[in-house]
Amino acid sequence: IAFPGIHNFADAGLFFFGRWAKEVSEAAQIILLVFIMSAHILTFSIMMNVLTNHGTCTIVFTVVGMVVSMILCIPRTMKNVALMSIASCLSIATAIFIAMIGIGVDPPAGAHAYAVTPSSQTSFRTGVVAVANILVSFCSNIAYFGFISEMRQPRDFPKALAMLQTCTCSLYIVVAVVIYRFAGTDVKSPAIGSASPIIRKVAYGIAIPTIVVAGVIYAHVATKNVYVRIWRKTNVMNEKSFRSLGSWYGLTILLWVVAWVIANAIPVFSQLLGLLGSLFCTWFSMILPAAWWIMMNKKQLTMNWKKTALTIVNVTIALIGLVLCGLGVWGSAVDISQNSGSASAFSCGDNS
Repeated sequence: IAFPGIHNFADAGLFFFGRWAKEVSEAAQIILLVFIMSAHILTFSIMMNVLTNHGTCTIVFTVVGMVVSMILCIPRTMKNVALMSIASCLSIATAIFIAMIGIGVDPPAGAHAYAVTPSSQTSFRTGVVAVANILVSFCSNIAYFGFISEMRQPRDFPKALAMLQTCTCSLYIVVAVVIYRFAGTDVKSPAIGSASPIIRKVAYGIAIPTIVVAGVIYAHVATKNVYVRIWRKTNVMNEKSFRSLGSWYGLTILLWVVAWVIANAIPVFSQLLGLLGSLFCTWFSMILPAAWWIMMNKKQLTMNWKKTALTIVNVTIALIGLVLCGLGVWGSAVDISQNSGSASAFSCGDNS
């Protein structure tokens, strides 16, 4: 809001740190978004395997998910995306409550939940990867700049953000605690998979809009970032010409194909999320926002006790992010290496 010329993380990097930061931020943001798109393709294949009892090759399901997502990415503005998001929000809320209640009524056999997991049943590496998985849920801030730039009243964004964080954090905590209490340490990823077969099918069926639309939102942001980069100094973005529409469609197809390849190359959902969270979400959710706050307030970091406290908080957040990035990448790499035999790349096998 204070800097209307900033449309994405790359613009913010340029504003605060210079040209090199813009290039690095832009590349990292695109890679992150494509990885998130791949996670949604993978989730789509899991959903289809559950609903059809593994009716066909999993690769076919990933192709279907990719094509459906491509079609929904055709509009160039976020107006239609915003409308789809309403259905997405309602569907995931309904699905997780059905799964949560179902798991509570009919919990998995032999489930054990601990307030503190015994060291004999976990490891430092497993804990780090688990934290990295959680960070993915807080990485939606990469889309904030794009939404703000298209709002009629950008100054309403803080109110929308406050409501979003209040609702999502409350939902995360309640759902996580309840499902963990009944599903125990062997809870599946995604957690809906811990429900009974019938409940799992019902929940996945209701979650279809979210599984598709959420990926489309990230794809739209990724495509638009590249699109704006290509045509920023021209009037092409306001045209309906062949090069304007053709370049948008071409970028959409390219990014979804890359996401499809990643989804099939890393076919275990939790491993993909762990790598995604540690490599990218630590930077976009923790390190960069904290660094920007420090840069914006560099002349008044210790002006009063409130500024001093906020300075300490932001420095701490940045340091924690750096540590989680390094340890998370290590943990995820080892995890993928050690479990490479559990699910092979480009496999037709059931991944549900």
